[in-house]
Amino acid sequence: MTTTTVETIGSIANNLNEIFEISLPTGGMISNNGQYEIQREICNYIARILPDAPSYKRYLPPYWDWHAKVGGRGEYVGSFCKRAAKYYYQEHGIKFDSDFLGRIGGLVGENTTHHKDYIFDYDDRLDWQDGDFGDDGSCFWSCHKSARFALRDYGAYAIRFYEGGYYRQGIGRAWIVPQDDKYFCFNAYGDYELPEVAQVLSAHLGLSYRRIDLTNYNCTSGDLYINSGRGYALGSEPEVNGLSFWDFGIDVPSMSTCAHCDEAFYDDDLYRVNGGDLVCESCLDEHYSYCDRCEEYRIDRDFVEDTVGDYICDSCADDMDKCAGCDRPGDDIDEDHGLCESCLEDCPRCTDCGDPVPYCDLPPIHCRCAECKEEYRENLVTC
Repeated sequence: MTTTTVETIGSIANNLNEIFEISLPTGGMISNNGQYEIQREICNYIARILPDAPSYKRYLPPYWDWHAKVGGRGEYVGSFCKRAAKYYYQEHGIKFDSDFLGRIGGLVGENTTHHKDYIFDYDDRLDWQDGDFGDDGSCFWSCHKSARFALRDYGAYAIRFYEGGYYRQGIGRAWIVPQDDKYFCFNAYGDYELPEVAQVLSAHLGLSYRRIDLTNYNCTSGDLYINSGRGYALGSEPEVNGLSFWDFGIDVPSMSTCAHCDEAFYDDDLYRVNGGDLVCESCLDEHYSYCDRCEEYRIDRDFVEDTVGDYICDSCADDMDKCAGCDRPGDDIDEDHGLCESCLEDCPRCTDCGDPVPYCDLPPIHCRCAECKEEYRENLVTC
């Protein structure tokens, strides 16, 4: 493991396949567990004093600042208890008593951290399993999986977060696209929201960051899905200062699954075989052959050898005549004898006219075709 301080360490490409750990100041952030405990206490308190209160009145809003203390000017500043009490009274007419605020204050004190540790790595393969990094159900492994392959081939990265301990369980990730001397981070999943991920990247890479609107070909819900159409630009201060919008312009080719190995491939890299199925090049080479007669790929076990030594598919073979000698299909079957050219060449010849005499078991000097045999008999009678 490499432990780094907040300093410039170079590009992501130089830091692949290495685990990093960084500690950042939180400014007195209440931990995730503390947030859960506090919100549960508030919900239980409101349920006791107002049993019929709708659920939305019991919860703090999604935008709530979970720092123990917020300074400056604004509608909700000061200690957490002061801000929460003001919010519930001002928004819902709910007043907290002093004993309850004391319990909340105790939870705030017990769960406030001034530094937070992050364990992470950078990845450019983007090939982990759905859910390995807190991203279970992500569309990049289902209906938009082609976008994940497109990001990989474009040269994008993922920052992947781990919890501490021996086993390094994955707990979060976000995409990172390099363009025009900047990094663009979007679609955070797992334990960390996108602003927190941007803060980690900024500290680790020594770059400035700014929240911006993001699209791909002026769309946020196309093949390259961008959650909420928002992301963060990271780069030198002159590069990101004043930046408010960015469009990727990344092509996302359509993909399909190989009918043989069940892996996903770009449609341009798949081959259509008999029946309309699509297979990858590797499976095509290993399991299929090309029938020159019908000009289709068919599975190897469905091929037979014809009378000239070419291999054709069963379907084409069924539409062809078969040689009565070698039982192989062919286009060179002689109508008079029902034999292919090869079998005709190998069969005995009439000792009188030289025509082929199939199935003659007599010594060659006595093999005659039907016409010569009849003439021979007539001559014997005449004599």
